Order: sequence, then C-alpha cells, then structure tokens
Amino acid sequence: MKFNKKTMTLRLILALTIALPVMSTQAATALTATKVKVFNSTNTAATMSVKADSWYNLTMGYLGWTHHSNWGFVKLQRGKPVTIEVSTSVPGFHPAVSIWFRPGKTKIDSSIQYMNAHMYSQFKDIYEANPLLENTNTKLGKFQMNFVANGFDRDGMGDTLPASYDQSMLNRLQDGTPGKVSVSFMPEASGIYQFVVGGINPNIQAADKTVTGFYEVTTTLKFPPL
Repeated sequence: MKFNKKTMTLRLILALTIALPVMSTQAATALTATKVKVFNSTNTAATMSVKADSWYNLTMGYLGWTHHSNWGFVKLQRGKPVTIEVSTSVPGFHPAVSIWFRPGKTKIDSSIQYMNAHMYSQFKDIYEANPLLENTNTKLGKFQMNFVANGFDRDGMGDTLPASYDQSMLNRLQDGTPGKVSVSFMPEASGIYQFVVGGINPNIQAADKTVTGFYEVTTTLKFPPL
C-alpha cells in the first residue's frame, strides 16, 4: 500500500503525539528532614519554619513553593475527625494548610517524604506514573496524592481580598483572630495523610521574601478523644 507525503506526515505527527507522554519523565524532589514533621496521637504539636508567601506565591503562577513550606505526615483512621491548626505571633503573617491522602501507603518513612515538583497546587490531586528523584536515577514508582481539604487565614486582610488571591478553590477561613487557621476534615479512608503548611498574602510586616525570610509557626493536630 502506498501513502502520499501528506498521509505520511500526519501519521508521523500522530505517532510522536502518542509517544510524548511515555517519554516524559517527572523529576520528584526530596523533602529535607528539617522540613518534615511526623504527627500522631501523642506527638500532636511542632514548630515549623516557613516563608510568608510559601503557600501561595504570586511570582510562581499562584502555586505553593515546596521548599519554602513545611510538611507534615500523620496516619489516620477512617471516620475519625481531625483538626490541623496553625498559628503565629508574627504580625501580618497569614498561615495556610493543604491536606492530601496518600493511597497505598501504610508507613511513614523516607520513601514517601518527597513531592513531585518544586511547586505544588493548593487544591488539586497529584499523580505521576513513575517519577525519578531529581539528581539521581531512583525510581519512586506511582506517585499519588488525593486532595482532601485546604484553608487559609482570611482575618486581617482587609475588607476586600485582592482578585489574585480570590480563587474559588481556596477555602477562606475567619475566626476573628489574624495569624491563626484551623482546618478540620473527616478521613474517608484509613492510611497516610500528607499536609503542607505555609503562608499567603503577607502584610507589610511579614513581607520579607528573601531566602532568609522564614518565620516560625506552631502546628497542632487535634484528635478525637480515645
């Protein structure tokens, strides 16, 4: 069977288009030990060091910055509610949290303490078929994080939130206390949950965006009575 040049070109384009997802490899990034905290029913609080715009950065496509945020891991049981509270005494700092479920993971160790990129969405599922750890040839296998909930401290930001911060998938929380946010959720499955802590829309007092502009926040998990 003979093909004209136009047909051959179309077939080549189609073949390349099909092959592209297969050839694409995502480079995952490891979370350093200083950026990771493990929580449980007896270890419920930790001090974290994050930047004031780490959860929602205007210069990075409105995404969060993986290494300017801090990360928590906790093993939870289905149907038992949990609250994650983040607070700070730094004027102008507005803390924020996003939570994901790590399906198929049964143990909290270094094998799951990584992210799929240097940036993250605050409200999306994350999936990579077979990412490689950056700067190595280590295959991490299927990388999957199912989005659960998020929230940020809306108190003290003024009457009108700037349009750039007003995405519908961001949960604006007000409790009357600037510098504190609490996000509660009910685990729909038992297993490992991973969450990120950062900041959004800093006021002038906490607007330092240099490499050294990290601030301490207190993260507390509240579990139901045993």
